Amino acid sequence: MPTDPAARFTGSMPRSSIMSRPPKEWQSYDVVFHAPKCGPDRQLATPGTVTVLYNGVLVQDNVAIRGRTTSSDNTDVCEDGPLMLQDHYHPDVKETFMQFRNIWVRPLP
Repeated sequence: MPTDPAARFTGSMPRSSIMSRPPKEWQSYDVVFHAPKCGPDRQLATPGTVTVLYNGVLVQDNVAIRGRTTSSDNTDVCEDGPLMLQDHYHPDVKETFMQFRNIWVRPLP
């Protein structure tokens, strides 16, 4: 079965099916992120979790993130960090032109 690396975390297993729309069509991501909890000693007590819907399909369900991802900056996981969006070169699209729109960030209760 073909796989699709979109909507996965660097260093994790790819999803088992392809949900990506063709190049130059808008993709849709809905992401729910719960930040990690750290103890008074600044050590990770509870890992952060993430749920991702990619083009309306659940592809990551409450996945624990146990530390920094391989593409993150050097921010301490106990500190608020930046939101980072990433693009990858695609051999079928000679002009790799990535656009982002309608990005909403809402704190969860």
